[in-house]
Amino acid sequence: MRSFQHHPLCSAGLTALFFVALLRATLLGAACDAAPPSVWETCLRPPAGADPSTDAGPSIRQALGELRAAAQGGGLERAVLRFAAGEYPLADTLVLDHAALGDFRGELVLEGPPDAAAVLLGSVPIEGWQLAAEDELAPEAKGKVWVAPLTVASPKALFDGHGLLPRARSRGFIPPAAGATPTALGFPADLLPADDTVAGLELSVRPRWLWIHNILPVATLDRATGRGTTAIPATYAIAPMNDWGPAGQPSAWFENRAVFIRQPGDWATSPDGRQVYLWPRDGGPPAGIRGPRLIELVRIEGDEKADTPLTRITLRRLSFAQADRESIAPHDAGLQHDWDFHDKANALLRLRWVEHVTVEHCRFSESGGSGLRADLHARHVRILGNIFRGLGGGGVLLCGYGPGTKDVNNHNVIHGNLIEDCGRLLWHRPGIHLWQSGDNEVTRNLVRDLPYSGIVVSGNGQVEKMTPEQRVAPAREQMRTVRWDETGDGPFTHDSFQPFLHSRNNLVAGNEVTRVVQTLGDGNGIYIRFASHAGNVIRGNYVHDIDGPRSAGGIRCDDLQHGVVVAGNLIERVTHGGITLNGARSTIRNNFLIDVLNPGNSDLPILFKGYVILWNDLVHGAVIERNVFCDNGRGEPEFYSCGFASWLPGATPPQLGELGLRDNLYWVNGQAGWAEAFVAANQAAGIDPGSIAIYPGMHRDADGRPRFDPDVLRRLGIEPFAWDQVGLPRDRAKPH
Repeated sequence: MRSFQHHPLCSAGLTALFFVALLRATLLGAACDAAPPSVWETCLRPPAGADPSTDAGPSIRQALGELRAAAQGGGLERAVLRFAAGEYPLADTLVLDHAALGDFRGELVLEGPPDAAAVLLGSVPIEGWQLAAEDELAPEAKGKVWVAPLTVASPKALFDGHGLLPRARSRGFIPPAAGATPTALGFPADLLPADDTVAGLELSVRPRWLWIHNILPVATLDRATGRGTTAIPATYAIAPMNDWGPAGQPSAWFENRAVFIRQPGDWATSPDGRQVYLWPRDGGPPAGIRGPRLIELVRIEGDEKADTPLTRITLRRLSFAQADRESIAPHDAGLQHDWDFHDKANALLRLRWVEHVTVEHCRFSESGGSGLRADLHARHVRILGNIFRGLGGGGVLLCGYGPGTKDVNNHNVIHGNLIEDCGRLLWHRPGIHLWQSGDNEVTRNLVRDLPYSGIVVSGNGQVEKMTPEQRVAPAREQMRTVRWDETGDGPFTHDSFQPFLHSRNNLVAGNEVTRVVQTLGDGNGIYIRFASHAGNVIRGNYVHDIDGPRSAGGIRCDDLQHGVVVAGNLIERVTHGGITLNGARSTIRNNFLIDVLNPGNSDLPILFKGYVILWNDLVHGAVIERNVFCDNGRGEPEFYSCGFASWLPGATPPQLGELGLRDNLYWVNGQAGWAEAFVAANQAAGIDPGSIAIYPGMHRDADGRPRFDPDVLRRLGIEPFAWDQVGLPRDRAKPH
């Protein structure tokens, strides 16, 4: 029997009720401190006992039933469900909707204790471990792997006391180009035992392009020919990575066979999904191993059909953990390059058709899927001061309706959150992703240690290229989300489709983004593409130490993304590009770009490399002014890289003299006269008037942060970087 700390806000009378709860081995609602008639409160305790089938859901629903009864007469303005410290296993998704709340229309608060953790769990213990038969194992794993029966069906994730465990996979291989399609692949015939079936076997693959990773169920295998198929298509052909990819490096692996277990922590299920094999990380018999039985723990949901959102709900100081990873389904509709899926239950906490919901000081950790998503109608949602850590998917997703006239995902705030070590299973998931969502504030978050991009603002693009046949059977990537009954049949141009894109007027400000794009490629610290051309601002962010050899750089406004303001950011030690523009009428103002790397270990031939990258003559109307370029003497820097993308019709390289380039500061340490000559040559050609080459007085403060001489900056009207307005607020409350 577990012992949990008494909730400090509950009355002394709860003690007696707690002993009743122990006898009943369940949760009970109990009266808390005396409350006014307009306020209803109850206290919840974790279920007693160690029964693996324990489920806290019925008792939580019982408390909601008591709330419904109390609200029948009207007059209730506020209801509080207080969770005492401990674990609350859930056997089914806990749904808060109009039916669950009945006549209650006031403010609902679900909160954990201020000094300990109340954890909602989507997993159950796995018990009954025995040493596995050695004939099923690789030589190095013999005598070290244990097997146990499963009470959950074919989990895609597994957890021990340290968190998410790595699923066993084969040695990597490069699928041959011959005969490759999104479902057909070639493979080395010796990767799998001759008598193996395809049941439970999955393919982990980077299909052709740098920016995506799929995990797909295997449908057929023919070892004689080395050919196979997947049951679900990959995003692109299952072929070698193209010229942008890591030449000669594996891009595909089979997963989930006991014979693939080769190191501590590796696990796999049996083909029938009834047993699990594990080489424990800590040695000896496995202890504390848990398997997920849910993907989505909690869903807060209004009524889409009645056009009635659920409103005024706060979740505070709760922890969400140990749910499963989702699989791609045949009907899924991809967001951008299948980085996530539209309106899909794949996060620990899902908000759907809500307004005025606050999630604050909560923890989302050690789970197979993503942390939190707000789908379709989501307005005035506040995501404040939470921790997202150790997730198989991404941190936060705001996902509106597909392109059309329905624009109801907006005016949300994502502030002061820590998002780190996510994307552990689904490498392509961004830390924060805004898709078809506008008028949001993404401020003062710390996003770090991700395999792909940090913060993404995007929508849906290239609809103008769709053929009538593609509209009848649209591809999963992007096209299934279009609401043709609202857009009409077109034909469209890029500009005429703009009214149906809703990622507009977003503010991405004061965030620290670091050590991202560590596994995949063509990703960025902050990325925007296929968003509306109206009002998106990227301001005052600190983007640094993104040094993956295939990263595309710090801040990037990608293909045909117009009208973005990139101002007041500090970008240092990033690979390939500091700031990239690939659209018209954007502004780069008052930024600090330091040591943008052109790494010698990069074999990425197509992406341009420079402090500011300007793609195509489509950057007309761009303003680049009052920026600081500082290179610490590793060679001759490329402050501006001008090129064009051959896949965009009629694109040609831009001309610096045709842009609003002026009043910038350039300096190169250890290269005497280089910056002066650069400025002089440009100004002799009528380019970059008012700019100067001068030492900016750069130095590091006690925290290692770059500072500049304010008197030098003042000469060009450059404002110092606002260090006091970047990164996690120092006074934020911390989740348990």
